[in-house]
Amino acid sequence: MDSTFTAFHHLTFSGFLIYRTWGGILMITYPLTLEESQQRLIQLLNDMKIDYHLEPYSVITNLQIYKIVIHAQEKILSRMVLSSGLHGIEGYVGHLMLEAFIKEELPKLKTTEVIIYHPINPFGMAYYRRVNEDNVDLNRNFSINHFSSTNEDYRKAKHFFMIKKYHSPFLANLRFLANILGVLLKTGVKSFKRATLLGQHELEKGIYYQSDHYVKSTEYMINEINYLYDGVDNVLWIDIHTGYGPRDEMSIVNSTKELMNSEDCQKQFDYPRITTLDQDDFYAIDGDMIEYLYEKKPEGKNLYATCFEFGTKKEGLWQQIQSLKAMMFENASYHEPMSRRFKIYAKDLMLSQFRPKDEAWIAKALLDFRLAYQGIIRSKSVK
Repeated sequence: MDSTFTAFHHLTFSGFLIYRTWGGILMITYPLTLEESQQRLIQLLNDMKIDYHLEPYSVITNLQIYKIVIHAQEKILSRMVLSSGLHGIEGYVGHLMLEAFIKEELPKLKTTEVIIYHPINPFGMAYYRRVNEDNVDLNRNFSINHFSSTNEDYRKAKHFFMIKKYHSPFLANLRFLANILGVLLKTGVKSFKRATLLGQHELEKGIYYQSDHYVKSTEYMINEINYLYDGVDNVLWIDIHTGYGPRDEMSIVNSTKELMNSEDCQKQFDYPRITTLDQDDFYAIDGDMIEYLYEKKPEGKNLYATCFEFGTKKEGLWQQIQSLKAMMFENASYHEPMSRRFKIYAKDLMLSQFRPKDEAWIAKALLDFRLAYQGIIRSKSVK
């Protein structure tokens, strides 16, 4: 079946998202589990008779990172990496993007080896969390300064981030609202934003915990990065995320070390929404995987590595607070005994934030994904 999507020509039936295609219809559904996601990708590759090999890496018992190496059809000239699920739960949207890429673009590539890592954080994807089995945010764990960064703003707001026990969603929201108003009055908005996003060493059970050492998934990926340029001079890496940016928009988020500025990228990729990690509307952090990739790039090699961020909520301070609430409520419900009602509420908040079920949102996400990766492939002469 030709899986070329026609823009927004979709309908819903029995909970499925259905795309009209040139040759028929294509159903788009989220996998329900990590295992289903990985099995679906392998089955798709087998059905398409793609030449690949699988290298599973066990992080903890029964939870693996799938490294899928798709061989170049001709002499290899470049390498393209697609990674998903660095923030666990975000791997469900990542799964849909990987399926779309395999169906649409993979058969066209002749001299490019494609490597898929899905997910980098299998524990987080399996249990619908952003963090790993040690409560570590993996996108704060690729430290390039030996974990020496401090977060004084987090220390100022430390009491706010301590885990609290909640009972009903209504009372939890009232308490959270009172606490957030109090901490904003105490620290100010800019300080509080830095506190929430720069990574921290203060609370091992808190959100954005960086750790003081590389955890197992990070060690594995660092070792993979050491061999990234074997046999090639040109590498393209796309890491897939959800949550940042305006709803129904996908942002390309470049490294601070990327030589092309946002305006040049917009022109070359023919894609409108491109930002850079250190711009005011995004966060600057130690431990970011894409920053690590640039830090370790050998002389004489060519790298373009970036994040695709699929926005799920409206922009503004209030929506940022709602995103923070989702993570804090989920984190509290994981670490402390809570009522079943509250646990369900916290999980629903996380799903809404990082795995939207709205069919129109999924359709637009797939459209933006296709537009962005095709622009990058064209610009970087990936064939």
